[in-house]
Amino acid sequence: MENLRHFLFAAAVLFALSSCADKNVTVVKSFPEEGELALLKKVPYDPTEYNIGWYSTSNGFYIYRLWGEPFFALLDKDRNEIVRFGKKGNGPGEFLSPDVIKAALGRGDTLELFIRDWARGCLYRTSVNTKDGGYRTVLEKDFGKRMRELHILGDGRYICSGENNRYYFLEADGSEHYLEGWGEDVDEVLENSDYYVPVFQSMGVISPDSSLFAINSISFPTLIVHDLQGNRLKTMHIGEVPENMDMPSRIGSFLNLDYIGDKLAVIYETYDEDWDVSGHFLCIFDRDLNPLKRYPLPDGGNTLNIDRTTGIATVLSYDNEAFYEYDLSEWL
Repeated sequence: MENLRHFLFAAAVLFALSSCADKNVTVVKSFPEEGELALLKKVPYDPTEYNIGWYSTSNGFYIYRLWGEPFFALLDKDRNEIVRFGKKGNGPGEFLSPDVIKAALGRGDTLELFIRDWARGCLYRTSVNTKDGGYRTVLEKDFGKRMRELHILGDGRYICSGENNRYYFLEADGSEHYLEGWGEDVDEVLENSDYYVPVFQSMGVISPDSSLFAINSISFPTLIVHDLQGNRLKTMHIGEVPENMDMPSRIGSFLNLDYIGDKLAVIYETYDEDWDVSGHFLCIFDRDLNPLKRYPLPDGGNTLNIDRTTGIATVLSYDNEAFYEYDLSEWL
């Protein structure tokens, strides 16, 4: 384990970037600095009360995505429950496999939640009254096919990723075009769509200034950044390029990511020789995916949510059944 950590994250040395044939692809061999996170708060939760899959925050409210039904719980800033909602089914106001992809304050005491339902291929808007818990769900858009991932750009535009894990822009006029690097071999993928399972499972996030779209691989220690015109700006791998790795990678993988200022924070998980998890880290990269710092997460972590105003990062650990709040304000 120590040899693996030394290989990946040599502390107190300058990082080395090994350039590949493509100048926009780099391999990180080590980080320039190792730090210690300032733990602000630990908030345990009872999984028999809240069996949390992931969560998000908006304007001082917490939204829990629960594994069971109902699907969602809305809590105030002190984590007092306001309402649970989200019935399973195919009827009006019902969901099959939903998640909240965006939340914003509406009029008065209303919180507007934009909910993607993967299985139904639809985007819904649920308006929740934060005072009395009343809510109403309406269909925002039917995409006509399953959506692994969905990002709202505004003006009727979206970044989409279907079951074949190919990212594309859906324009307001209905036209589609792939982000650079995601259209290769798409005909073969579509032809084998009945049994195709993407090796490169991924998640994405848009930067606060809406200029960058970052993608992390859940299968490999790989990060990719595009601009909002779809150009691929940088691809970063830790340790080795995927062609030289086991599949999935023995070196590790990224679990979740979020932006803080123009920096990218990512939870990274490493493995030992027996494929057991050997460590969790929170890694910081600049907007060009150059490594800046890594922090050990002694209590582990699965999902990451950063308050982009205060710089407080909240990490959810399934194993410890708790939220951990850390101070990352130095990166704002």
